[in-house]
Amino acid sequence: MPIARKLQSTVIGRDFERDALAPYVKSFMDMNKTVANECGYDLLEEPQKAMNRPNSRNSWKKFYTEGFMDPESFNVDPLMESYDIEDQKAMQEQMFQNDITAMYEHTSLADYNPVIGMVFPMHKNIMMNMVFDKGAIQKVVAEGPKCTLTMENRILLDTQGNEIDMYLEQDKMTPAIDASNPMYMIELALPERETTDVLAACGGTVHDSMSIRTHVAMVKLTNVYIAEGDNLPDADGVITSRNPVATAADAKLYPAVWFPVNIGFKPGYNQYERTFVQPLTFTVRKSATEVETRRCTLSGTMDHNKFNIYADDNTVVPAIKLAAELDTSNAMLDTCSVKWTEKTTLIEIPNAIPINTTISPQEVKDIAALYTVNQMTKVMSLYKSVMANYKDDKIRQFLDQSYDRLPARAKGYNEFDYAVPEGYALDHVEHRYKTFFDFFDTEVTKMLQVLNDPNMVITVFGCPDLIRKITPTEYKYQTPSSIGPVELDFKRTVVTSDNRVYQFIGSDKLRWTDELVCILCPRNSNRVTYRIYDYQMYVSNEIRNISNPALPAIHAFERWLIDEYQPVQTRIKILNRDGRRKATTTTTPVGP
Repeated sequence: MPIARKLQSTVIGRDFERDALAPYVKSFMDMNKTVANECGYDLLEEPQKAMNRPNSRNSWKKFYTEGFMDPESFNVDPLMESYDIEDQKAMQEQMFQNDITAMYEHTSLADYNPVIGMVFPMHKNIMMNMVFDKGAIQKVVAEGPKCTLTMENRILLDTQGNEIDMYLEQDKMTPAIDASNPMYMIELALPERETTDVLAACGGTVHDSMSIRTHVAMVKLTNVYIAEGDNLPDADGVITSRNPVATAADAKLYPAVWFPVNIGFKPGYNQYERTFVQPLTFTVRKSATEVETRRCTLSGTMDHNKFNIYADDNTVVPAIKLAAELDTSNAMLDTCSVKWTEKTTLIEIPNAIPINTTISPQEVKDIAALYTVNQMTKVMSLYKSVMANYKDDKIRQFLDQSYDRLPARAKGYNEFDYAVPEGYALDHVEHRYKTFFDFFDTEVTKMLQVLNDPNMVITVFGCPDLIRKITPTEYKYQTPSSIGPVELDFKRTVVTSDNRVYQFIGSDKLRWTDELVCILCPRNSNRVTYRIYDYQMYVSNEIRNISNPALPAIHAFERWLIDEYQPVQTRIKILNRDGRRKATTTTTPVGP
């Protein structure tokens, strides 16, 4: 009888041997052989024993946590300390424990499937290749599916009971403190002979006294001509150098104007508590062609909250404005106070949307097929690509939605034209390199002023083509093409300037977008803008496909969450990315 000889086996998908994941898979398989030889437990054949025995478990933990990051990235920022690296290691160890827990929770202890051994290398590779998740957004590892975020709020409470956030509303703090003891502008006609109750005008009582900061702040001059080119008086009649300049139509004679002065009362050593004597000289216009000099001597006393103020020539200075405030030393004023509060938010990591692929019996009848590098590379690469792309896209969607709902003070927008402006002598490349970073630095300053916290890393996401054209030629750190056997599919460049750290991250996931996404990433945990909570990943064929439960299937999901607390974001639109201004001419179609 003739013998039906079997055909030579054919390997399908040999192109995966050149996949970027192949070196990493080979290192995984080599590690598996080493652990199996030393400890006697194969992760793919007996995952329950490999994870329950201390020796093999520690070996896989070391494989999972080592080579997870480039240590050089922590030497870029002078504010980064060695404990930051330790924090990263601690988070990676916690993630390893979470993945082990997921395996225990979702898989029967009596029958661990060999596919579940793929969890650890896949999860590590996915996290190392996240574009939006690689040091650009603050990240923590959750110990469980529910955790709390407690943040401290530092509050200044003003005299009206209004709460002022010391970080978000820093510009309101000084006015609130000043408002607790305001400075009053009181107009006094000269001579003033203790006829005006200045203490009562400032809201004081018999228990109060005038502050030694009380002083003459303005003097009044009459019949002053304002010519073209002179500063106009403001709505209160005060002339300062910051006021608008008069035009020909504004030139006229003003019956009265005020000039700022600063004449303080000094200690008196005779019968008065405080006194002053101040000669004054003013050069003013009488008309469009005449200029005159006016002189007088102003003198005054302050004694027991009463004022005597004289001018030796009242025609020169007929009145003054006294800047008066109460003395705070008696503690009779209602003052501002400070307090701190805490806001606790419950963080709930939702259930993940899984992916499930059925496998025919022909594919799985020979378990040895799972141990070949080609088959492992193929399965891991497909799942890694899908899950990594999904996570990145969801993070980007969240950033876009966050930008749309941010208040005006917490977001910015600007445009930068790569094409040269008209009349620029050099080429567009020179224009871009010499002007973009100066423009960008101004936008960053606006971002930092939102939270009034300079302890931030500025991160820019964009199309690789745009990032390549704007990244400074001198940089302090750039990601290597790979970390260990893991080949990275993004480029990260870090630049330091004036104690600021910039991260420029370009990835093909953002290809041909003309918008740069700029966010702030805090250097410490005392501030949260955006935060990613990583929890766990699961890969096994314990769960069947609902549409075809007869066949075994590979089931995989990753649980994580992105959230925001005090987000700040800026978008920069790039015009004419190729450096050439587009023609605006139109073409008339030719035809019948």
